[in-house]
Amino acid sequence: ACLPLDRGRFEESMFGELFEITKEAFGREDLLPAHGGGHVSAEDGRLARTQELRELLEREQLGAMEGGGTPLRWVDGQVSQDRTPALRQYLMAVLGMRELTPDALLPRLNRAFLEGQGDRWMQGLYEFFGSQGALRARLGSLPIARLADGSHVVPIIEGEIQAFLPGTVETDFPTVRKAVCQSEGALEFLESLGLTEPDPVDNVIRNVLPKYRDMGIDVPEADYAADVERILDAANTDSQSKHERLVKALRAAAWVRAVDAGDGQRVRATPENVYIATERLRELFAGINGVLLVDRDVPCLRGEPVRELLERSGAARYLQPVEVACDLSWEQLSEIRQREGLERSTWGTPKDVGIRGLKALLGRFPALEVDARRRLAAGVWEALRDLHERRGAATFDGTYTWGFHDEMKTATFDAAFVRLLNESEWIPDQSGGLREPGSITLDELGWRSNGFLESKIRFKPPLVERLAKEVGIEPGVLDLLRRLGVTSEAELRERLDLTDDPPSAGGADEPEERESEGGTTSAGEDVGGPDTSSRPDAEGDGSEGETESDEPGDTASVDGDAEGSPIGSNVGGGGNTEDEGSGGDEEGGSSGTQFVSYVGVVREGADGDPDGLEHARRMEVEAKAIELILSREPYWRRTPPNNPGFDLYRGDGIELATDWCEVKAMTGTLRDRPVGLSRTQFECARQRGGAYWLYVVERAGTGDAEIVRIQDPVGKATTFTFDYGWRAVAAEPTG
Repeated sequence: ACLPLDRGRFEESMFGELFEITKEAFGREDLLPAHGGGHVSAEDGRLARTQELRELLEREQLGAMEGGGTPLRWVDGQVSQDRTPALRQYLMAVLGMRELTPDALLPRLNRAFLEGQGDRWMQGLYEFFGSQGALRARLGSLPIARLADGSHVVPIIEGEIQAFLPGTVETDFPTVRKAVCQSEGALEFLESLGLTEPDPVDNVIRNVLPKYRDMGIDVPEADYAADVERILDAANTDSQSKHERLVKALRAAAWVRAVDAGDGQRVRATPENVYIATERLRELFAGINGVLLVDRDVPCLRGEPVRELLERSGAARYLQPVEVACDLSWEQLSEIRQREGLERSTWGTPKDVGIRGLKALLGRFPALEVDARRRLAAGVWEALRDLHERRGAATFDGTYTWGFHDEMKTATFDAAFVRLLNESEWIPDQSGGLREPGSITLDELGWRSNGFLESKIRFKPPLVERLAKEVGIEPGVLDLLRRLGVTSEAELRERLDLTDDPPSAGGADEPEERESEGGTTSAGEDVGGPDTSSRPDAEGDGSEGETESDEPGDTASVDGDAEGSPIGSNVGGGGNTEDEGSGGDEEGGSSGTQFVSYVGVVREGADGDPDGLEHARRMEVEAKAIELILSREPYWRRTPPNNPGFDLYRGDGIELATDWCEVKAMTGTLRDRPVGLSRTQFECARQRGGAYWLYVVERAGTGDAEIVRIQDPVGKATTFTFDYGWRAVAAEPTG
């Protein structure tokens, strides 16, 4: 307190020389109290922020760390901010003495300095860092791990351990020197960095897999078998983190011996580029170049344990989805945007999915014998079933994400391999010829039904086949017309160069006769229902050249692709009853076309349950119907109660839905009564188009329940029929 330490009080006074003499004396003479006893000059002394630093760095370490090589000493800890603030300020500001902190220590811990220190000091350094939790995150890039040979390395580089803790057994791994980790504090610090004793996982990652990253290295059979054994042993680890490290390393190494299914060439490959050689996959891909199968002739690659490891590492036991370039046109992408309600776009990213080897597989069909075609096609169908069960419904979709300013939308579309399957001729018909799925019914093939796959691989609906047979037309005729692009009578007449109406079957002068409940009559006569002899056909325009229906029950029509069961009775608006309809067979009509849609007006007070059920029972039947659907098609999700327009949806949240489904439950079947859509449901179906489904669950709540799936119920209708029941709501003349 008596020393001339305050520059401001002495420099401009007659005692200024005392200030300078004192400054020079402290700078060069050992006048300052030193840590551990004795005194030190300001030139050879350093201040320490903590007591741990003074205990860690002795004179030699402190001198080497400061770069001069001359031993330095710490100033006594009594000189501190708390106890002697004026003296500390004088030493730092006037004499230029440096104060070291734990943070300032880190940049000085280079490899040369550390390798020059003894083992005991290194153990003390580990203990010191163990007490400095705030510094631990900054130590990862320092070469602080001392190996057995005295060299120093960074402990972990890009997740790979560079130094292992010493274990009970000597290994070839780089190991931390035992002498520097004998104290509990030092060992805990090294473990906190992520260092462990070497184990089988580390052995595989460091000593086995590197040789399989270089395709030029030829590994002998015996060595390969031993390596696979080490890999399997490592995979049995109980540590989840180590297992994940192992799998990640296995995915990146070409350690799998595989054989090309086409030319039989044997290669090494990464797991994600090979199929596991199951019997089904070997049959599917036999003879196809570029498809790699795990080599079954290699003994160490046989058995379920190695197959499971291969699968976890990326090999495929089932058809393997792979990302492919999306070939959807700008117009098709625009349609998706329009459907989702955000047509504008400043950016867009479609992601599409293919199946490894599928295109080449489908290309094999034309060269095969008929029996081989049938076996291979059935195998493809079963493989698709397996893929759905294994990977789920989302595997069959591509995704399209686009945005406009701050808006963003994501929608799904049929994946590239689904489009390929629908557009390729790979389904053998009865004669063995190859057809597209859309020209043949699944029933003809005898394959196992799968509701989801049938919604993706679009076979010809059974109704088209049935109606074609009922009207006496071979189903193949309809398929031929579809392939030729003929969709209207006018186009067909033009192709055939027909200008006149064809003569009636009964001759020009004799009316066609038919049977009805009232006896044999001529076309157009009243047979117990309203007179429809002058009613125009399904298009309803009455133009010349159009044929006329002679069946009173033929009250509505849909195009030839309609799905669902035919309905044989009318509902709403006081329309025809079954007795007034078109006959009386079990299908709801005689030989005429049956209607599958109808426009009706519900009369006031006519809102009773269609199955005559009490409200509680109705709720139970509908709940069981939805449970049945979800059990068979788990990709559907429930909407909130009383949701308008639909009951189920598909997608990531109802706001991002890609498909919508209305569920109708009935205790009987569609042959007993029809179902109807409300105005809200109808409008929703109209807006959603092919993404809207009507599911009718027949015999809901019983063991015989069946789901009738109708896609795009509004879009498939070509005529909306209004019968005489609409007279009840007809308006009076206004003129």
